[in-house]
Amino acid sequence: MNCTSKWNYCVEGIASYQVLEEVSTKISNRYKVLYNSITREVNSECLLFESRGILCCHSLTVLSIERVDKVDQRYVLERWSKKVKRNYTNISSSYDEPVLDETTQRYNGALSRCFKACQVGSKSEGRTAIVHR
Repeated sequence: MNCTSKWNYCVEGIASYQVLEEVSTKISNRYKVLYNSITREVNSECLLFESRGILCCHSLTVLSIERVDKVDQRYVLERWSKKVKRNYTNISSSYDEPVLDETTQRYNGALSRCFKACQVGSKSEGRTAIVHR
């Protein structure tokens, strides 16, 4: 993080910071960051969290200044969790054990039937409509 910050003001538990991010030796960007000490919410003008689900360096700089040692759970999206189930884990590969679990076996069976339905359905407009339904 190559960010420096300057405290602006604090009103009713909401602190305002001006964060300067050095992009290069000649280029720097300024962002306004608000931190609510009551709700522990941080908002940056760059909107990286709102658009991509990643806390930006500007927000992290302010959280550091505010001595927040644990990020609020709202900033840890489910997709970053180890517990999230991803569909690609059902796809078998040559590295898998010979005995596949029941979920993967059902997935492989359904996938095989889908491929056959798509092959047959693609031969005409009428068949394609049936497959879509």
